[in-house]
Amino acid sequence: MNTLLIFIWVLTSFIVMAFLDAVIEGPNSWGRKTYGWKFKITKRISLTEYHLCFWTFIIMLAFLPLIIYGFDKKVFGILISAFSLGFILEDFAYFIVNPYFGLKKFNSKIVKWYPWIKIGKIEIPFSYIIGILIAVLSWYFLWR
Repeated sequence: MNTLLIFIWVLTSFIVMAFLDAVIEGPNSWGRKTYGWKFKITKRISLTEYHLCFWTFIIMLAFLPLIIYGFDKKVFGILISAFSLGFILEDFAYFIVNPYFGLKKFNSKIVKWYPWIKIGKIEIPFSYIIGILIAVLSWYFLWR
């Protein structure tokens, strides 16, 4: 079993997801004008039916190797790491590929649906830090 291939498979699926997400949402980020229900989680964040279905699909796709190969601790660790990094990659790529946004709009003044952390002059969504932490811990305890 080629673990690098699995890792690349998952990350590639997240990049494809970024393109699809940008096409579906256009200028209406975070599913503001998509159809279906919306459930408010916090002041900033809502769960939309669109995002729930979208993420369920990507999780099913990402974890396909476990169905194909059966449960394996190492593969599970790779998938958790790749999924955690894939979330960050998809989100960041969304801003690059969506013509209504771009990197200049990737900041806490415009992207208000995330809590941000400022480190000096650099801002980073808090969820990115959590994703990196999960990926590293998964690699350390399950993959290596």
